[in-house]
Amino acid sequence: DAEKHESAIYFEPTTGTPIRGRTRIQMNVNALIDRIKYNKRGTIEPMGTRATTRFIPILWIDQSITLNADVQSRLKSGIRIIGIINTGGDYHRMLKLVHILVFIFSLIGIIVMVELFFWNRRRKRCEITLYQDNEPEKTPLNRSGTAPPSTA
Repeated sequence: DAEKHESAIYFEPTTGTPIRGRTRIQMNVNALIDRIKYNKRGTIEPMGTRATTRFIPILWIDQSITLNADVQSRLKSGIRIIGIINTGGDYHRMLKLVHILVFIFSLIGIIVMVELFFWNRRRKRCEITLYQDNEPEKTPLNRSGTAPPSTA
Protein backbone atom coordinates (compact mmCIF):
# COMPACT_ATOMS: atom_id res chain seq x y z
CA ASP A 1 0.00 0.00 0.00
CA ALA A 2 1.66 3.25 -1.16
CA GLU A 3 -0.19 5.39 1.42
CA LYS A 4 1.45 3.50 4.28
CA HIS A 5 4.98 3.98 2.98
CA GLU A 6 4.77 7.53 1.62
CA SER A 7 6.59 10.53 3.12
CA ALA A 8 5.01 13.96 2.73
CA ILE A 9 5.37 17.63 3.72
CA TYR A 10 2.32 19.91 3.73
CA PHE A 11 2.92 23.60 3.05
CA GLU A 12 0.72 26.62 3.67
CA PRO A 13 0.14 27.93 0.12
CA THR A 14 0.37 31.69 0.77
CA THR A 15 3.59 31.85 2.77
CA GLY A 16 5.16 28.48 1.90
CA THR A 17 5.54 27.60 5.58
CA PRO A 18 5.67 23.85 6.27
CA ILE A 19 2.68 23.03 8.50
CA ARG A 20 2.93 19.27 8.83
CA GLY A 21 5.34 16.61 7.75
CA ARG A 22 5.67 12.88 8.03
CA THR A 23 8.21 10.33 7.04
CA ARG A 24 7.74 6.61 6.87
CA ILE A 25 10.72 4.36 6.30
CA GLN A 26 11.00 0.61 6.33
CA MET A 27 14.37 -1.10 6.23
CA ASN A 28 14.51 -4.67 4.98
CA VAL A 29 17.18 -7.28 4.70
CA ASN A 30 17.45 -9.43 1.62
CA ALA A 31 18.09 -12.72 3.41
CA LEU A 32 19.04 -16.08 1.95
CA ILE A 33 17.34 -18.74 4.02
CA ASP A 34 18.73 -22.29 3.96
CA ARG A 35 16.65 -25.20 4.98
CA ILE A 36 17.88 -26.61 8.20
CA LYS A 37 17.63 -29.88 10.08
CA TYR A 38 18.43 -31.06 13.52
CA ASN A 39 21.26 -33.53 13.67
CA LYS A 40 21.65 -36.37 16.17
CA ARG A 41 23.35 -34.15 18.70
CA GLY A 42 20.37 -31.72 18.69
CA THR A 43 22.18 -28.91 16.90
CA ILE A 44 21.03 -27.21 13.76
CA GLU A 45 22.83 -27.70 10.47
CA PRO A 46 21.97 -26.58 6.93
CA MET A 47 20.56 -29.18 4.56
CA GLY A 48 22.76 -28.01 1.70
CA THR A 49 19.86 -27.52 -0.67
CA ARG A 50 19.09 -24.40 -2.58
CA ALA A 51 18.42 -21.40 -0.28
CA THR A 52 15.31 -19.24 -0.65
CA THR A 53 15.46 -15.45 -0.77
CA ARG A 54 13.23 -13.49 1.59
CA PHE A 55 12.83 -9.82 2.48
CA ILE A 56 12.79 -9.55 6.23
CA PRO A 57 11.69 -6.20 7.74
CA ILE A 58 14.16 -5.01 10.34
CA LEU A 59 13.16 -1.43 11.08
CA TRP A 60 10.00 0.63 10.64
CA ILE A 61 10.15 4.40 11.28
CA ASP A 62 6.95 6.44 11.27
CA GLN A 63 7.54 10.03 12.33
CA SER A 64 5.32 13.06 12.00
CA ILE A 65 5.53 16.68 13.09
CA THR A 66 2.87 19.37 13.26
CA LEU A 67 3.13 23.03 14.20
CA ASN A 68 1.77 23.75 17.67
CA ALA A 69 -1.34 25.90 18.22
CA ASP A 70 0.60 29.06 19.14
CA VAL A 71 2.68 29.03 15.97
CA GLN A 72 -0.40 28.21 13.87
CA SER A 73 -2.32 31.16 15.34
CA ARG A 74 0.59 33.51 14.60
CA LEU A 75 0.76 32.12 11.08
CA LYS A 76 -2.98 32.69 10.58
CA SER A 77 -2.71 36.31 11.76
CA GLY A 78 0.25 36.79 9.42
CA ILE A 79 -1.79 35.38 6.56
CA ARG A 80 -4.59 37.85 7.36
CA ILE A 81 -2.08 40.71 7.26
CA ILE A 82 -0.72 39.44 3.94
CA GLY A 83 -4.30 39.32 2.61
CA ILE A 84 -4.84 42.93 3.67
CA ILE A 85 -1.57 43.94 2.02
CA ASN A 86 -2.53 42.11 -1.18
CA THR A 87 -5.87 43.88 -1.35
CA GLY A 88 -3.96 47.05 -0.59
CA GLY A 89 -2.20 46.59 -3.92
CA ASP A 90 -5.17 48.25 -5.63
CA TYR A 91 -4.94 51.16 -3.20
CA HIS A 92 -1.22 51.31 -3.87
CA ARG A 93 -1.89 51.67 -7.60
CA MET A 94 -4.40 54.46 -6.88
CA LEU A 95 -1.89 56.15 -4.59
CA LYS A 96 0.73 55.87 -7.31
CA LEU A 97 -1.69 57.52 -9.76
CA VAL A 98 -2.34 60.30 -7.24
CA HIS A 99 1.42 60.85 -6.88
CA ILE A 100 1.79 61.08 -10.65
CA LEU A 101 -1.08 63.58 -10.90
CA VAL A 102 0.37 65.71 -8.07
CA PHE A 103 3.73 65.71 -9.84
CA ILE A 104 2.16 66.75 -13.16
CA PHE A 105 0.10 69.55 -11.58
CA SER A 106 3.14 70.74 -9.60
CA LEU A 107 5.19 70.83 -12.79
CA ILE A 108 2.45 72.79 -14.57
CA GLY A 109 2.26 75.18 -11.60
CA ILE A 110 6.01 75.77 -11.66
CA ILE A 111 5.95 76.43 -15.40
CA VAL A 112 3.04 78.89 -15.01
CA MET A 113 4.80 80.71 -12.15
CA VAL A 114 8.04 81.04 -14.15
CA GLU A 115 6.09 82.29 -17.15
CA LEU A 116 4.21 84.84 -14.99
CA PHE A 117 7.51 86.02 -13.53
CA PHE A 118 8.99 86.66 -16.99
CA TRP A 119 5.74 88.20 -18.27
CA ASN A 120 5.63 90.61 -15.31
CA ARG A 121 9.29 91.49 -15.87
CA ARG A 122 8.67 92.24 -19.56
CA ARG A 123 5.59 94.32 -18.71
CA LYS A 124 7.52 96.46 -16.22
CA ARG A 125 10.34 96.94 -18.71
CA CYS A 126 7.81 98.12 -21.33
CA GLU A 127 6.19 100.51 -18.82
CA ILE A 128 9.56 102.04 -18.05
CA THR A 129 10.33 102.61 -21.73
CA LEU A 130 6.84 103.81 -22.68
CA TYR A 131 6.12 106.12 -19.77
CA GLN A 132 9.52 107.56 -18.91
CA ASP A 133 9.36 111.10 -17.63
CA ASN A 134 11.29 113.55 -19.78
CA GLU A 135 11.66 116.80 -17.79
CA PRO A 136 13.23 118.99 -20.51
CA GLU A 137 10.43 118.30 -22.98
CA LYS A 138 7.59 119.11 -20.58
CA THR A 139 5.55 122.10 -21.66
CA PRO A 140 2.98 123.80 -19.55
CA LEU A 141 -0.60 123.35 -20.63
CA ASN A 142 -1.45 126.94 -19.83
CA ARG A 143 0.85 128.98 -22.09
CA SER A 144 -0.97 132.25 -21.79
CA GLY A 145 0.33 132.89 -18.35
CA THR A 146 -3.11 133.36 -16.86
CA ALA A 147 -3.98 131.87 -13.60
CA PRO A 148 -6.04 128.76 -13.55
CA PRO A 149 -9.71 129.27 -13.01
CA SER A 150 -10.70 129.09 -9.42
CA THR A 151 -13.74 127.49 -8.16
CA ALA A 152 -15.87 129.51 -5.89
